[in-house]
Amino acid sequence: MTAIRIPVFPQCLVAAAAWAIAASLPAAAAITSPLTGNYTVSTSESIGALTIGNNTPATPATLTLASGGTLTVTGANPAFLVGTPGNPYAAVNQTGGTLTLTSTSVILGYNSASSTYTGQSTYNLASGSIGLTSYTIVGYHAPADFIQTGGSIVTTRDDTALNVALFNAGNYAISGGSFEATGTPYIGSPSLQVSTHDAAGTLTVGGGASTAAVALKGWMAMANNADNDTDKGSATVNLLPNGTLAVNTNIYRGRPDYVVSNGTGTVTFNLGGGTLRPYNANLAVGNANNGHGANAVFDLNLLSATTSTLTGIGWKDSVARTLSIYSKLTGGGGLAIGGGTAELRHAANDFTGNTTISAGTLKLITTGTNNVANSPTILVASGATLDVTGVTGPGGFVLASGQTLTGAGAVTGALTATGTPGNLATVSPGSSIGTLSTGSVTLGDYSDLILEVGGAGQNDKLAVTGNLILTSTLDRLDLSPVGGWLGSYTLATWTGSISGEFSQVYYNNVLMPNPTAAGGINGNYRLIYDAGSKMLLLIPEPSPLALAGLMAGGQLLRRRRGG
Repeated sequence: MTAIRIPVFPQCLVAAAAWAIAASLPAAAAITSPLTGNYTVSTSESIGALTIGNNTPATPATLTLASGGTLTVTGANPAFLVGTPGNPYAAVNQTGGTLTLTSTSVILGYNSASSTYTGQSTYNLASGSIGLTSYTIVGYHAPADFIQTGGSIVTTRDDTALNVALFNAGNYAISGGSFEATGTPYIGSPSLQVSTHDAAGTLTVGGGASTAAVALKGWMAMANNADNDTDKGSATVNLLPNGTLAVNTNIYRGRPDYVVSNGTGTVTFNLGGGTLRPYNANLAVGNANNGHGANAVFDLNLLSATTSTLTGIGWKDSVARTLSIYSKLTGGGGLAIGGGTAELRHAANDFTGNTTISAGTLKLITTGTNNVANSPTILVASGATLDVTGVTGPGGFVLASGQTLTGAGAVTGALTATGTPGNLATVSPGSSIGTLSTGSVTLGDYSDLILEVGGAGQNDKLAVTGNLILTSTLDRLDLSPVGGWLGSYTLATWTGSISGEFSQVYYNNVLMPNPTAAGGINGNYRLIYDAGSKMLLLIPEPSPLALAGLMAGGQLLRRRRGG
């Protein structure tokens, strides 16, 4: 067999060949400014300043930051500009990678006040991250959109970190990912502004299949007309399902640091299934005593067919804090309390959805008797609390006509139930079988206490710390059977005294004419108001007719045995 000889090349020849091949290839393009046409960053690149789009001639431009790409902008402000005067279109599409701005900001819709701008600047963040020490402006002197469906943005800026619609229309919509401002702004500079001067700004958080959060260590301003009270900007905030808005200190209409009453702009704040909460300190919303008095007030609109969450639990540290709502809650949606303490301080909330206290405490504060009177059902879940000690009107907290208080949690403070004909005020302990704990209770005209009873010792119960007052001639007790009855039941307890008896007692929706008589309820039970043991009892005791039947049966048996 003939051997095959493989030639061995000297190392120097190999290196020379590699150099020759590399030299024959075109050099990799580097990003330049102003950027025109389409350019993709997929490796690591750096530039001092970057303007996307060209003025003369007007040229559209798109920058794509792809997975694995890193773009660092090192110039001083303003050094990262999307859109220029006269440029019809400029966009950034980030599908991954990292954008780092060492000392500059992101400005969308960059333009001078005197320039004509007919295009739209857009930043699409689908994945990846943006890190900066400065601010982001969406809508400078030209309209702009920032659309975030994923990824993360973190800024350490101490003053305004995000400005949506500074001098022109701006829209920031985040349906996935997060925007976090970790700096601590001073009183004159919020972490987030929506609409400044005459601009129209929209902030939308949530609405997608994944979670989205805008989290601010500082405060938030809307329709902030700066130092000119003739400006009339408009701000719209939409907080939708899977969306969280976490803010510290205050959410204002206008700004609190100017003497002028600059709150002439309009604010639309829609709660449509998202979560409003603090970042890592207490939060007040719509406080008329801050900002510019009555001009600072704005409503929170609960969108129909949605349930929005208020929680005092800090987004950053999960610590239980206080969320105080001074704004009026209106609209057809429902409200859920998710932990910590949520205070409703407006006297005339008129939202018509249900109120669910899933965890933590809902505290009602008003000089009236009920500032959630249009909410048909208030559910206090096990372990949660409805605090009505801040309701200072006559009788304390008074359930409204057609309103139901239910659940297995606790009510702190005095409770009165007073309805109208055809619209009872209802207390219904337990979400199935359970105990509702309360302060003193007065069941007044057209009130109804509904209790489920069934099985061995299984029943709803009202546990009153204080007095139980039943002096009305129009109050009723509804016993709803669940399965068979077996043994005795404690329906209510009190620590003080009891006054009066129920004027009407129903069993399975049928009126019982003599509920305290032997067998007066369903022929087998009777109701006992035991003032000594401070319990309302339901005990088995046959009716006189049943007893007569038993006695007659016994006599017949004796006769047969005797015969």
